[in-house]
Amino acid sequence: MTTDENILSDLEYLPPFGKSDHLVLKSSLHLFTTNPPKCTNKTFKQINYHDLNRDLEKIDWRNLLVGNVESMWGAFMEVLNSSMSTNTSIKTSRRNPLKPCIGRDILQMIRHKKALWQKYRRHLRSQDYENHRIFSRELKSMLKSAKRQFEDKIASSRDRKKFYKFVRSTIKTKVSTPRIRRADGTLCELHQESAEVFADSFEASFSQEPDGPMPGLGIPRCVPTFDFVEISQDMVLRHLSVLKDSSPGRDGLSPAILRRCASSLALPLSLIYQESLRSHCLPSSWVSASVTPIYKKGDSESAANYRPISLTSVPCKVLERIIQEQLLKFALENGLIPPAQHGFVPGRSIAFLRE
Repeated sequence: MTTDENILSDLEYLPPFGKSDHLVLKSSLHLFTTNPPKCTNKTFKQINYHDLNRDLEKIDWRNLLVGNVESMWGAFMEVLNSSMSTNTSIKTSRRNPLKPCIGRDILQMIRHKKALWQKYRRHLRSQDYENHRIFSRELKSMLKSAKRQFEDKIASSRDRKKFYKFVRSTIKTKVSTPRIRRADGTLCELHQESAEVFADSFEASFSQEPDGPMPGLGIPRCVPTFDFVEISQDMVLRHLSVLKDSSPGRDGLSPAILRRCASSLALPLSLIYQESLRSHCLPSSWVSASVTPIYKKGDSESAANYRPISLTSVPCKVLERIIQEQLLKFALENGLIPPAQHGFVPGRSIAFLRE
């Protein structure tokens, strides 16, 4: 009946009609149909990173970032957002969402094809018709070539988000967000109700860690104590320079901004990191995340068949990588990792020997 099981729900078996031995199947069909406009105006922001870096380098971060880590982070975000708004321009581009492979040259050819057909309709000459057919075949070949080149470019791109977005746009069946069942078995009518069911399901899968210090290992210490991670400006600069493009967290800071402004943001972030480790506190925006449910398999109406994807703060992830790097360095220098341990150790791999 269908190749997409997500568009059907509430399947019922009813008695047959008349004397037929075939049962009647009754179900609800969920279709999401839209009529997108032929052409849309897409507005996007373009940041002048050269001027943004120049403005950020003029700021006296050491005198600006004072107080606790929450006030330091608030002052940092206020200055950064102000500088970004000053060095951001708004641009608008007109495009066809259904045919992204069509450029300006092909649009001119399409208009010329229409002009050739109108010329034939006015005079009804066989030569005009033949010219229109020849040009139509040439345009059709160019459209196929442009579409093939566009798909090859999407497939070879490292931006997987753009690839999956294109794949979703080519699917004929557009399915809206599926309805989720409550604990009593009824389906949620609103997306907000589904979000509450997802929140309860995800919360139940997490374990509550006890408060207080971690219990001791019960073995005598034989190595120096690892008390504090020294975070320098060069260390933060190195980690910011290798960030890959991904979605931002609740604070709205994308890896692209941090990477392109790494030279001017390394100093303020290093000061915030040092205060965070010294005071054992994190800014409130670092401990919150945007959670998105991703369908796994099985019943699409059950919240248990979804896994949560959390988008957390990128600066917090950078701090975690710095701490992980320092911990690994300390463990390797003091012989805390056995020689047989290969997992998560740089420069080592697992080889299988066949007898």
